[in-house]
Amino acid sequence: MPKQEEIFDVKLRMTSVKVLKFMVDDAINDNDNDFYNTFKTDLKNNLETDVENEEINITLESLFYTYQNEEKFSFIELKVNFTFNIIPLRRLVSEQTNVNGVKSFVFKNDKLLLTITSLAYSTMRGILIEKLSNSKFKNKLFLPIVDPRKLLQSE
Repeated sequence: MPKQEEIFDVKLRMTSVKVLKFMVDDAINDNDNDFYNTFKTDLKNNLETDVENEEINITLESLFYTYQNEEKFSFIELKVNFTFNIIPLRRLVSEQTNVNGVKSFVFKNDKLLLTITSLAYSTMRGILIEKLSNSKFKNKLFLPIVDPRKLLQSE
């Protein structure tokens, strides 16, 4: 018989959303017919677990860029920090110590981590749409659909 996971109620709330950085460069030449099909997006994340305060902080960063005259040119950057309060966080993580004595926390089950990453990324998508609403990129650029597992791997 397979091992049954412990089931209990989890209370989750997004308690803070802070835009740490936003940059848009409208000077980029987007007249090339292929521009909106060839730009690239880099996605980065940083995750911090504060078990004492039952919080998880996720910082997501998105960089839109293209190459002009063989030179990388960034034209949009967005960096946002999200804080989630999760009760009971202590029951959802295991503490581990590496060979150097540094302690870290590992989620016993990745479902909750995937859920909050998806929530943060979707919220970031909305923030980007709002931030671009008065630029020439309005309704032209969006964050790509990303499997949250891949986003977490970029940490």
